[in-house]
Amino acid sequence: MSSSHFENNIKRWVSLDNRIKALNDEAKALREEKSTINDSISQHIEENHLEKATIKISDGKLRYVTTKTQSPISLKYLESCLSDCINDDSKVKEIMSYIKENREVKETTEIKRYYDKKDKDDDVDNSSN
Repeated sequence: MSSSHFENNIKRWVSLDNRIKALNDEAKALREEKSTINDSISQHIEENHLEKATIKISDGKLRYVTTKTQSPISLKYLESCLSDCINDDSKVKEIMSYIKENREVKETTEIKRYYDKKDKDDDVDNSSN
């Protein structure tokens, strides 16, 4: 790859990274607004006992549902459960050590962007000095 091609790839990568960051920021703001509206709609549904209602919209329908999800199994939780089942602390520590040492490690390579730190004085334009 020629150095000019490499330089163009770097510029394009930074441009795409900037665009992705802007879109992610916009998506975050949209999710926050949607969550606020969701809370308002949920409150109205509960106050008016509309939990079983189905609302028709242009491309389908909306329903008020409750979903249950289980939290992931953390090492702390696993150790707590093992301690409840096994009365030998040294055995629990041995099992936990084995689990930690034999966990699958996934390795990926990527280009990672690091932003320059802004000083408090950076807000003032010092370029005229």
